[in-house]
Amino acid sequence: MRRGRGRKYIGIVDDAAGAQTRFTKSKVIDSLAVLPLANASTEQQMEYLSDGITESIINSLSQLPKLRVVPRSTVFRYKGIAADPLDVGRALGVRAVLTGRVLAGRRFARRQD
Repeated sequence: MRRGRGRKYIGIVDDAAGAQTRFTKSKVIDSLAVLPLANASTEQQMEYLSDGITESIINSLSQLPKLRVVPRSTVFRYKGIAADPLDVGRALGVRAVLTGRVLAGRRFARRQD
């Protein structure tokens, strides 16, 4: 496999009207937006954790030499908004959008004597 080349994906997508469209993706992901991770927990303190994880992902990916990552200040405008990732990607001019959520639960260990 040669370095610097992406993979080619071909598939069929059903649109809202039920018509099938053939698409081809052959370009490397060279730009990315990491949307703020949603807090799926009932604990309000987990909001800080989800923001911190989002910021950490952005900072880590920003170190990659051939990847343009949208800054935190720009993507955090979408925090708490149920926006379509495709629309966000178009608005920010990126080829990929990363979304996710943070769910934390408490685990208790039961000790049997």
